[in-house]
Amino acid sequence: MREIRFYVNEKGCYICTSHFKGVIARRLMKKKFGWKALEDKFVLHSCDDERCINTDHLRVGTHQENMEDKVERNRCEIMRFSPFIRDKINELKKEQENLSCKGIATILGVPEPWVNLTLTGSIN
Repeated sequence: MREIRFYVNEKGCYICTSHFKGVIARRLMKKKFGWKALEDKFVLHSCDDERCINTDHLRVGTHQENMEDKVERNRCEIMRFSPFIRDKINELKKEQENLSCKGIATILGVPEPWVNLTLTGSIN
């Protein structure tokens, strides 16, 4: 592996300048926690800078946790979608209980995570 180059910004983030974003962060987390810890997991950034490779700013999490972080930190387009869409998601689920999140997303033409977060109560 080639040398990792980075600079430290005002938030204490180690901003990688030598590799594609995310690649080095994932490798460093695998080294810190082991390969098995990252199986089917994501590297989440407490600093919200996906270029950061400071392992003190990184943690292992699930896709759901990543989506919830995006919503909580107002860095996702889901925060901007209309109450109309949220109402439609809830309405469809009530009408057709067996309809999956993917099915609702397809019908409404919205990303599946929006549906999932709306139905789990993470978005209201």
